[in-house]
Amino acid sequence: MAHIGRRIEFTKRRKAKLLKLMAVDGNVGTSCAAVGIARVTLYRHLDSDTEFAAAYAEARETAADVLEAEAYRRAVEGVPEPVYQGGREVGAVQRYSDVLLMLLLRSNRPSKFRENYVPREAPSDNAILALVDVLARSRQAISEPVPEEETTDGG
Repeated sequence: MAHIGRRIEFTKRRKAKLLKLMAVDGNVGTSCAAVGIARVTLYRHLDSDTEFAAAYAEARETAADVLEAEAYRRAVEGVPEPVYQGGREVGAVQRYSDVLLMLLLRSNRPSKFRENYVPREAPSDNAILALVDVLARSRQAISEPVPEEETTDGG
């Protein structure tokens, strides 16, 4: 928890610890609390320290990878769910998450599984011809010699 009224220095050591915590679960609040800084301190350092900001972005990507792997496990491999009979556990069944499976499919194959997917349109022949014309005129303008400026000897 951040200490109100007491300034805690956000040292390289604290930054390294925060990055490790962020890579695990991506939770800004708990990561900041664990190293004893306020969120505003984190955001200030992200704005002023580009090297730290890049490492922070990488830690967030790592956390997202962990979440995606867990979603895959629950969707494809399933998780055991206990079965009870007469108040006692008598076994387990494997449960799969159709919702997570659909989210993974939408993420990885949007053209096939995303409902609102709109493929990018290829440029029309007219647009391509217009671009070729512009490029040709630009090339011609660049290759033409630039007239020298007349100078006057005004002294």
